[in-house]
Amino acid sequence: MTKEEWTELKLRSHVFVRELAADIMEPIKEQADAPMLAVPMAYVLLKYFKDGADMSSPGAFVESLGIGDEKEKSRKMAFYKGRLESVWNAITEAPGRVRFLSGDKSNAIQILKSMVLFYDFTRVEKNYSSMPESIAELAIRILDLKEEDRVCEYCTGRGTFTVLASQREPKATYTGIEIDSFLCEITSIRVDAAGGEMNLIEGDVFGRTAETKFTKAFMNYPFGLRRVSLAGDLNDQSSLFETVSKTPIKFADWQFIANVLDGLEDGGRAVVVTHNGSLNNLYDKDVRSIFINRGYIDAVIALPEKLFNNTSIPMTLLVLTKRTAADKAPQTVKMVKASGFCESARFTNLITDENVEEIIRAYKEDTVFSKNVPTEEIIANDFVLSADRYFAEKVSLSNSREFGDFIKVIKRGTPMKAEDLKAIETDETGCEYLAIGNIADGYIDHDSLKHIKPNGALAAKLVNYQINDGDLIISKGGNPFKIAVADVPEGTQIIASGNLYVIEIDKSRGNPYFFKAFLESEKGRKILDNASVGSVISMISADAIRKLPVPAYTFSDQQKIANELCEVTTTLRETAAHYKATMEELRDKAAHICEEWNAEK
Repeated sequence: MTKEEWTELKLRSHVFVRELAADIMEPIKEQADAPMLAVPMAYVLLKYFKDGADMSSPGAFVESLGIGDEKEKSRKMAFYKGRLESVWNAITEAPGRVRFLSGDKSNAIQILKSMVLFYDFTRVEKNYSSMPESIAELAIRILDLKEEDRVCEYCTGRGTFTVLASQREPKATYTGIEIDSFLCEITSIRVDAAGGEMNLIEGDVFGRTAETKFTKAFMNYPFGLRRVSLAGDLNDQSSLFETVSKTPIKFADWQFIANVLDGLEDGGRAVVVTHNGSLNNLYDKDVRSIFINRGYIDAVIALPEKLFNNTSIPMTLLVLTKRTAADKAPQTVKMVKASGFCESARFTNLITDENVEEIIRAYKEDTVFSKNVPTEEIIANDFVLSADRYFAEKVSLSNSREFGDFIKVIKRGTPMKAEDLKAIETDETGCEYLAIGNIADGYIDHDSLKHIKPNGALAAKLVNYQINDGDLIISKGGNPFKIAVADVPEGTQIIASGNLYVIEIDKSRGNPYFFKAFLESEKGRKILDNASVGSVISMISADAIRKLPVPAYTFSDQQKIANELCEVTTTLRETAAHYKATMEELRDKAAHICEEWNAEK
């Protein structure tokens, strides 16, 4: 199929497909799974009109496809008997019932083909997600497929990558691996409708034996899965997967990525879609160091947000090469900031053909949106691989030191759950709970603090999260971060929430009010932002706080700045109190206007 034919079919889909799908599904529209069955039903009709497939029964249909591979034939037989037997009458009656199919045969074939290729059931079936075609196009361009390539699509989903890749390079050999039986058949259907061929394996990508090594690979894996344990059926995996699995990871992201590299031959290349959390969180730092130190990562391409229909978070493409110990590891990683290359649609963003060209140009050349970042810089940034980190505005301080030089202790607040906190709330005073919302305009609003009354073991435990007078408070996340210096009234105990850092400053070396003043300055905010990570909400680690550059002012100068800040903060408090009192007075007056008017009358 040429690109022009593909485009024509896609245009047809915008005009006819939804109506055709509704007509085909009409007899079963009350079934919950009707949208999911639309494509397999259309495929049966396509094979009937195009190849004269037998529609007398699901079994007869599969037999008429002439499948030589018994395993593949058995898989299809199980699918069509299991999923379509109950709706088979709706399929066989469609040629006489659906108006799109009652006219010209060649037109019916084109419309059915368009539906099989482009009807996206994931828009109504929210348990599944659909990868945009533009991401597959980017991966194909980056991988530069050749006719001699052996290509694998891991976690095929709807098979969008292989469907497109088999059009761009039909002579390459394609393999797909998908654990979901329904998606497995959707991939098979779409590849066949596009005129391509592939070896489809229904099963776990982690359980695949290494009989065949691939030259190119693509993967858009399911996010949010917990780490995979090293079970007995995984013992044929090569050392990278095992090495990654033995590091202290929480989620399976890097296990998926390692598994792709294990499936490549030496020198093989892969493109993987991942989320930004895996590229910057602290607990994946050790794994990222393995990939950087071994030279596996060639490029990181930050994509726009809202590309997928089931999440708004931005995704990233990792471009990988399987290098051996004998290969010289690259000294740089290409970072591409493509987060703005898109057009806004109603609910999502779209990467257009022009955007694809812009991203590929930035990937291949050095532009204002791309740069080669030395691995030494990545190492210095705790192996953070978010491209945005390396495009952040640099902040220079003429005379600085690490913040950690002034810190005695830094700790997180209590990880107490909301329901546990609710259980110990009280009207009594003496012990209070500080949350992010209680910090306003750079100081703690004591009137808004919740009173708590912990007893026994809990009371003893909460002492570890107590705030002392003069402690510097910084929120763990934020846009912007909230910062305050604790002023603890005598006889009061304040407990910090888990999303706050409590920092005890060595007061013989530094003044907490000075550091607050600096971190709230324009330069300080930029330094905090540059040290934070996160795809949706910026987060900062305790280690990153210790490494923050801060001005190395003399203690005397620190004190002068601190005194001025304290004066401003006092004025803020007084102004806020006056405003609050005035507002209460005005609200009270507004509430009694009628009574006062009647009394006067």
